[in-house]
Amino acid sequence: MIKRMRGLPSYFGGKRTIAPFIFKYLPKPTKARPLTFLDPMMGGGSVSYFAKMLGYQVIAGDVSYRSWLTGKTCIELKSCLLPPYYVFLKENEHEWLWTHYKDYFPNEEITRFLDRVRQNVRARGDREVELFFYMKLVSRMVPFMLFGKFLEPFKKRVIQDKNQDLARIAAHKLWKPQAINLLNPERFIKNTLESTAQTIFDNGQENTFVRQDVFKTLAQFAGNANAVYFDPPYPGTQGYDSMFWVDRLILEDDKFEDVYGAEFTDKNQFKQNFERLVKESACVPNFVCSIGNWNHEELLGIVRETRPNAQMLVVKHDWLQAIKNGAKGDELLIIDSEEMQ
Repeated sequence: MIKRMRGLPSYFGGKRTIAPFIFKYLPKPTKARPLTFLDPMMGGGSVSYFAKMLGYQVIAGDVSYRSWLTGKTCIELKSCLLPPYYVFLKENEHEWLWTHYKDYFPNEEITRFLDRVRQNVRARGDREVELFFYMKLVSRMVPFMLFGKFLEPFKKRVIQDKNQDLARIAAHKLWKPQAINLLNPERFIKNTLESTAQTIFDNGQENTFVRQDVFKTLAQFAGNANAVYFDPPYPGTQGYDSMFWVDRLILEDDKFEDVYGAEFTDKNQFKQNFERLVKESACVPNFVCSIGNWNHEELLGIVRETRPNAQMLVVKHDWLQAIKNGAKGDELLIIDSEEMQ
């Protein structure tokens, strides 16, 4: 199941490696007992996607554009029919990336290649699944951390000479996979289309993604959910839309001014909004929350005011440093589940 999740685009702090543990203590749906899983802060989609694979009806939400593309494609869709690869290789004069973002790419050839594919995607009417395909294409072409918290232009990192050819780029260990991809663009696009199609499947449920604030999603869906999962942004960090500026490469005339999720990234607002999350999801019988970068005992105490049986568990997670005391690789989960009582 984890292998299938590799089709999801990279996401900073994604939970694909620990998704099985998150569901270890949650009730499992059956034909006789269908269950609804609510993920109102979906992020990269790993947890919602794993819930879909387990057979839950999934209701997911998030405010970011990247999450919306992932949710509308990987969570909602039951099937898709993508066009042949050559549709995306038609010649055109599109130069949006080259005009506005060329400093974020290693050379002109890569930038213009992505410009050409981008225009061919947009010419087809901005179909969500094809925009998702393009987002994956860009994510595979540009090293992950350039979409993370290090947002300086590419010329300030790794490669100083903007006129390097592909052979020289391929000699750099960071860029070798991307250079190989561009040396064979037909295979690159074919593989990305194939992985996109394989990510989409029918689990027999009517799954939903909504692009809206977490509290609106709770108000709309918490009453019918059997389990809820929260993964709030860490206080003191950037909003994820500002970290994943790939959105700017998809929205043609958007210079990207909005930053979402400030109610949790702002240290002054985090605690009161966490308390609100817990209270407004109290009607959901099963509760899981990932926590980090805050006093975890204090957060557990907040949850136990509403859910006295809640417990804190630790799972190994190599993506991040979950808490300030230096315990690298630990993901802290607060769980209140019928299965644990």
